[in-house]
Amino acid sequence: MLARTAPYKLQLTRGKLTDIAYLAALTAENYGIAGTVTPDAKMPYALPLSIEGINWNWPAAVWRPGAAPVAFGVFEGHGIARLEVNKGGAFYAGNVVTAGDPRLRITLLEWTADHLTIEVNNPTDALIKSTLTTPTEITELFRMQGQEVSIEPGACVRMRLGK
Repeated sequence: MLARTAPYKLQLTRGKLTDIAYLAALTAENYGIAGTVTPDAKMPYALPLSIEGINWNWPAAVWRPGAAPVAFGVFEGHGIARLEVNKGGAFYAGNVVTAGDPRLRITLLEWTADHLTIEVNNPTDALIKSTLTTPTEITELFRMQGQEVSIEPGACVRMRLGK
């Protein structure tokens, strides 16, 4: 059951809020949720987020403008994160690098405004061709859109994109 009142407000542009009480239960859309927070400055703790629909083979984080992404854990498609709701503005929570093939394993090594460094592993016994992207909602950091990759069986490839 959705709570009738909360001291803050989440307006989602991506994903779905399914319940809210002591935590926000959310369902990801394309591996993430995004929106804005109308804050409550007196909120004494960060809002726990329980997000279904996250790929556990890819890095997941909460991002807010002006701050570095804060990684969170994912197990069997379910992520648990925390969102500061005592300050307003945009946010994104979910996989921060995605692939067209969910079997690829991606590790985020470095992410700045100028470049992105990742490792991509193919754990299968067949060649995987896929497209990698970063969420459009994440601004201020290097944007990767439609990066084609071809990863040999069992291979791990380090990629640096940008400057």
